[in-house]
Amino acid sequence: MNERSTFFETRFSHIVAAVFIAAAVVGCFHKLAMHPGDVLVGPQSGGENDLTNYYIPSRTFFRNSVLKDHTLANWNRSLSFGTAYVGNAQSAVFYPPNWIAVLFDPTWFLSWLQLGHHWWIGLGMYFLCRSQHLSFGSSLFGGIALACAPFLIAQGAEGHYAQIAASSWIPWAFLSLHYYFTEPSRRSQISTAFCFAMSFLCSHPQETYYLVLIASVLVLFEACRCFVNKEATLGSKLLTGWVWTGFFTMGLVAIDLVPIYFNSRTTPRGLSAVSPELMGWAAYDLNHLWQLVAPYSIDRPEIWQRGTPPFWEKVGYFGIIPICLAATAIVVGLKERWVQRMTVLVIVTLLIAMGTNSFLFPLMLKLVPGTSWFRLPSRILFFTSFGVAFLAAYGVQFLHSGTNDKTPRTVSSIFLILLGAAVAATYFRFQMLAADFSISKLLEQSLVVYPLFSGIIACVYFMRIKSSGKSLTAVLVGLLIAATVCEFTQFAASVTDTAVVEPLNQRNPKLAAALEKLKDEKKLSRLLTIQELVSDQDAIQNQLPKARGYDPAGSIFYLSLINRISNNDRRPVDPTGFSQVKLADASQHLMIAAGISHVLQVHRKNFSEAPSDWKLVWSDEMVKRVQRREAPEALPKYNVELFENPNALPKAYVVGNVRLLKQGSDLKKLISETDFRKEVILGADVLASGERSSFQPAKILLNTPDQLETEVDLSAPGYLVVSDLWFPGWTATVDGTRVQILRGNLSFRVIPLQAGKHIVKMSFRPPGFQLGMIITLLTLCFAAWQFVTTQAERKSPVESA
Repeated sequence: MNERSTFFETRFSHIVAAVFIAAAVVGCFHKLAMHPGDVLVGPQSGGENDLTNYYIPSRTFFRNSVLKDHTLANWNRSLSFGTAYVGNAQSAVFYPPNWIAVLFDPTWFLSWLQLGHHWWIGLGMYFLCRSQHLSFGSSLFGGIALACAPFLIAQGAEGHYAQIAASSWIPWAFLSLHYYFTEPSRRSQISTAFCFAMSFLCSHPQETYYLVLIASVLVLFEACRCFVNKEATLGSKLLTGWVWTGFFTMGLVAIDLVPIYFNSRTTPRGLSAVSPELMGWAAYDLNHLWQLVAPYSIDRPEIWQRGTPPFWEKVGYFGIIPICLAATAIVVGLKERWVQRMTVLVIVTLLIAMGTNSFLFPLMLKLVPGTSWFRLPSRILFFTSFGVAFLAAYGVQFLHSGTNDKTPRTVSSIFLILLGAAVAATYFRFQMLAADFSISKLLEQSLVVYPLFSGIIACVYFMRIKSSGKSLTAVLVGLLIAATVCEFTQFAASVTDTAVVEPLNQRNPKLAAALEKLKDEKKLSRLLTIQELVSDQDAIQNQLPKARGYDPAGSIFYLSLINRISNNDRRPVDPTGFSQVKLADASQHLMIAAGISHVLQVHRKNFSEAPSDWKLVWSDEMVKRVQRREAPEALPKYNVELFENPNALPKAYVVGNVRLLKQGSDLKKLISETDFRKEVILGADVLASGERSSFQPAKILLNTPDQLETEVDLSAPGYLVVSDLWFPGWTATVDGTRVQILRGNLSFRVIPLQAGKHIVKMSFRPPGFQLGMIITLLTLCFAAWQFVTTQAERKSPVESA
């Protein structure tokens, strides 16, 4: 009876903790709660962030392919002359929580799903603290301190959904690691591998890389400790079991990892390491230590400009109460093993976050494989926030459960001293920044007002009362939690905002109707524009073929093509699609070959001077697509112009002649001399010499994301040219016979054909997808079998007894 009541009491406390953590998260993001249909943004960039620019369009494409096409599309034909979706390192197709987005409109739902990951990371911290036998109140404080950590809030304001999702599995991985240290069985190995896999499937591998690296170091040290303590059997089990954990992890993520590997070979990031200069660009430094007590002592998010280190990448603010409690735990409880581990974690991650500004990160670049692939070492501040929250939970535990009567009084004295030092440091820092500084400005601009009063009250309680009962302990811990939530809420209020994302047909119905008409009449081959006018979301929802998309890690085939189209030799075109290509300076020959029939641009001096072949067909005004709630008066209106080039080639056509691309050729001159209505640029002419086909459009029979079927009738041999991106994974058949797809006109698909009537079919399957799927399915089957057999082994002694 007692065991049963204890079980239900424990389960009820877990439910209460989950509710309180959820309430704290919603309280911090109260602006979104007040406007639940909005998008969570920040004050920077006019409300534009990664949610509005990439993740919402990406999930919209996934949703449309499932609901409309009733399949999982592997290729997105609406953006960037076509781009791979499955195999893209940021698409997160196989992350299960993203599947929920199929049921809801991603425009508003992804913001709430992001908040759900804040709740999930907090709940994981709560259970991790409970596994260390911390009290309910202490564990709840740790969960809330991590769920509402300022670094996570700042990342969320920039729309870093994938980073937050990947980081939300950190405490769950450490929880599995705790059980692995206790018993390195198959169950603990598989559960740890599952957490690693879920983190990786979020499609932001930097956080997973750091997670696996940190966990591996902890396992290595734990194994060494076992060998020193003459526990060689346990030490050997830890090391060999960790190898199995690695195999399980690789097997679980193979369905995504293998296609990503092949895809990354076509991107600049996959072909070369990040430069050390870029690694130190947004790095943490000693000056940022002021942020421990004053988050805005360096800069603010709303004053950020493109090209400067962003505020949200190096927020070294962890909350004044949590940092004081964490420091208290280090002073009082350093004998605890997990306190030792987290203390080292905080120190080491801060050094790594400094990038090339510290000695540790350059050492990692030399010794640890894979470090040079990631451009922002400061992202490891997720783990610093994790370590601080865990230590803060220990600090709360020491406050009300010391080993003797003096411990709470000692701890509270240390806490009060640290809190006073934080207030003094904040005042000193702001005096340095402003000559006319006052106490009222201190309370207005810093976040010390809540911790100051609550901390003093809590310390008075702890120092005046020798033994505290459960009710008093609950009041004290509740006071600390409330103060911390207020502190984080005040920070969140200053770095977050919400925005309405207007679709194209609401921003300008006339433009939407004009583009739809052009598409229906098949006059729109491809549209060249910028994100502010027709975003990726607009292109996907309206199935508009757009020449540029938001893809910072785009393929080299696309990047080389768009750079040649812009005809800019000085610097590459922005791959995210925000910079406007100057129509007067663009390569007219390549624009024709690429099928760019229309250009939609903002009317600007020197930009609207179009060549004679281009005709102005429409002009009007339209507002910005992302409209912040807190700055509605700042909405600019764009004077928009739509130009048409009737000479643009169709999506698929046939030519007969070849202009050879030789090594060392002047590519710019070659493009300008090519008549793309008669010739195609190839590395070699693979057709026999003799009469060739004249130009003719191909008849498109089928055009889906993963398939293109055309019909041609040639009087002589020629080349079928499709102005969609050439990419590994595309295969073709001519009348049922497999043929090779050539890369021509820089980055397009070309198929040689003999005379006669032909049906040409092209289909896309991500390279490595089938292999990865088989590996993942086999791993899941093996893992399920291991769970069943180990469960049977655990039950057998009980049954025999």
